[in-house]
Amino acid sequence: MFFSKVVVAATASAGLAAAVSNSTATATLGNITVAMVRSAPPNWPSPLLNYDWTDSVLNISETVDAGISLIKKAAQDGAGIITFPELWFPGFPKGNAENNWTVHYLSNYIHNSLTIGSPNWNRLIEAIKEAGIYAGLAYSELKGDNIFMSQTLISPLGDILAHRHKV
Repeated sequence: MFFSKVVVAATASAGLAAAVSNSTATATLGNITVAMVRSAPPNWPSPLLNYDWTDSVLNISETVDAGISLIKKAAQDGAGIITFPELWFPGFPKGNAENNWTVHYLSNYIHNSLTIGSPNWNRLIEAIKEAGIYAGLAYSELKGDNIFMSQTLISPLGDILAHRHKV
């Protein structure tokens, strides 16, 4: 299953409506169908409890391609917004005592983090605009010498409505 769809009543979407009021996009106070991504990013070691990253290489371009496909599918299926799980771009780091993730994979993870305004970021924004839906992106963000767990709400016009760094 790539994503689940739920319908959110207008009262539950008040935060979205408030964010939209600061944008040039328009929204109605009717129901909003939400597509919630439930699939792993490309090259993600599965099953979920598998901590073996042997031969697993993160690739942000492949992850963005997969995200674009999900954005298109969500719009085709009638969703008004798609949301991605925490750090879906490029994937949530995981490891254990035998596989010290930070020692072996951190540099690859940083290299595959998104930067706002980068070509991969712009590809996502263009896909959101073409789909004409809102998107809640959750990603590893590289900003200068810092890396953040970030969430950004994007309007159907490609505007950033809300952006936060989780420290």
